Amino acid sequence: MSKRILVHCGLGKTGSSALQVKFSQGREAMIEKLGLDYIKAGAFEDQAQGKISSGNGVQFAKSYLPPRNPSSLQHRQEEFTKDILSRIRATPHDVLLSSEFFSALPVPDMADLVGELSREGSVELMYFVRNQASLLASGYMQKVKRHGEQGLLEDYFEQWVKQRHQNFYYKRFTKLREALPDVPTHIRRYESSLDHPHGILGVFLSAVGRDPSVDLGVPDLPVNTSPSPLELRLMIEMNRFKPRMQFSDMLVEASAEAGRSTIHSEHSILPPEIRQKLKETYDVDNEAFFREFFDTENLYEIETDVDFIDLNTLTFEPNEVVSIIGGLMIKMDNRIAALEAAERRRRK
Repeated sequence: MSKRILVHCGLGKTGSSALQVKFSQGREAMIEKLGLDYIKAGAFEDQAQGKISSGNGVQFAKSYLPPRNPSSLQHRQEEFTKDILSRIRATPHDVLLSSEFFSALPVPDMADLVGELSREGSVELMYFVRNQASLLASGYMQKVKRHGEQGLLEDYFEQWVKQRHQNFYYKRFTKLREALPDVPTHIRRYESSLDHPHGILGVFLSAVGRDPSVDLGVPDLPVNTSPSPLELRLMIEMNRFKPRMQFSDMLVEASAEAGRSTIHSEHSILPPEIRQKLKETYDVDNEAFFREFFDTENLYEIETDVDFIDLNTLTFEPNEVVSIIGGLMIKMDNRIAALEAAERRRRK
């Protein structure tokens, strides 16, 4: 029987970081219970420590990006391809590769990558998609949180929509199907994981024909959570001082523990005029996508009449400032204590 090679391609902001942490930390359980090996490659060790990374296939995927892409490692394509193929060959199990950079590949380059993998087994592709409105909001939050963004969402939107040609799902997956007609491609909605009894991992395992209820022995901890509008506005102001990434991580962790990080799921930071532009841009493609690939009505019709939190005019109540800064200070104090304890252990 041919070895199955499952390639989880993202898309970005669809739970990829959480899945990759579970894949790496639960690797032995997946091998034992599912016969599926999340091979040790790429950023495996970072994920095993619960860190945000881009999967065990990150370098392999980047080596197939065209040179015009700033993340391209095409000059090392032969090296990374040889390494991945040898690791696949070395395991007796089906193989799982994951990286959101797979979704950044133009279709011809993805076809080349699949062709190389097909030398070692039967390749299947796995994608998650997400409503473009929440994708935009989540992407902007990530930009503020981890990349020092100082502009407001209106400034970010124009750049985002020009670069996000991959979010035309009907066009994307139609081209992919035409280029790889014999390669099974599993497409699932990220939103379906919110109601699934086993979350994003359960949706993934069901899609690839594995038991979604399997216990990997990995705690269900939040990974790469988004800030609330309060923290978001604070980060925008503080990014001018160029804080380290750990600063924003601690801020968001404190927000989640205080129960504020759920606010963004109930309200929208997208102004009505931006939602209208998203609707004009994506609704027709979404209608074709759901009709063709899900045989249903458009589940991603962009809503324009929603609650709106305006980051431009958002103000802080004194008790909110105390809560935010207090939570951050405690996180920093705990971090200092941990570093001091590590230094004492080192000196013994």
